[in-house]
Amino acid sequence: MGMPRVAASILVVSVVLVACSDDPTLLGGGGTSPTATATGTDAPGTPTSNPTANPTTTPTGTGTTPPAPPTPPGAEPSDAALNGIVAAHNAVRAGVQPAASPPLANMQWSDEDAAVAKAYAAKCVFAHNPQRGQRGENIYAAGGGGSTMKSPKAVVDSWASEAKNYTYATNQCSGVCGHYTQVVWRESVKVGCAAQRCTTNSPFGGGAWEFWVCNYSPPGNFNGRKPY
Repeated sequence: MGMPRVAASILVVSVVLVACSDDPTLLGGGGTSPTATATGTDAPGTPTSNPTANPTTTPTGTGTTPPAPPTPPGAEPSDAALNGIVAAHNAVRAGVQPAASPPLANMQWSDEDAAVAKAYAAKCVFAHNPQRGQRGENIYAAGGGGSTMKSPKAVVDSWASEAKNYTYATNQCSGVCGHYTQVVWRESVKVGCAAQRCTTNSPFGGGAWEFWVCNYSPPGNFNGRKPY
């Protein structure tokens, strides 16, 4: 059986929805949603095989204000609601089975990817962003409208739980697995996310809900390729 090719795979579990990369040329989970299907754009370009390391900053000029230091690898976002989301991604990457050789590089926080995610999450439309450019994307929604949102770790762990649907040896999905493979895609070394409380366009039929978006650079989930 060949690699599954799907549009937007959407998993419905109780009051939680997650949706993975929507491009039909990308690796995705099996099956289709009984409730919704998102559409995407043309396939992004092939990710680079050797991601560039974090650049260093060299002080210049004679001003009294020193330049900001480079962001350390894996640094977390300044938004407290998102704190821990980079670590959650890197914990999944460090624990892949079979083990990656060489080990997967830690993801780094990307303000640029986060800005794209934030602008789109604010629209409160549970579908993939067709204007995200050369980025991978995972989205997640939870209903209930309580005062406390899901933790970043819980969101990433929901994507990582799809590992049970993925067989590395054959590069096959027995169910939805595209969120997991994006999280552990070797070349995807930057991540930027956003979390939004929404009161309109609920995918649960009404009421308040929360919408999470993570964008990845370079993008992953290319059809016919293993994640690492």
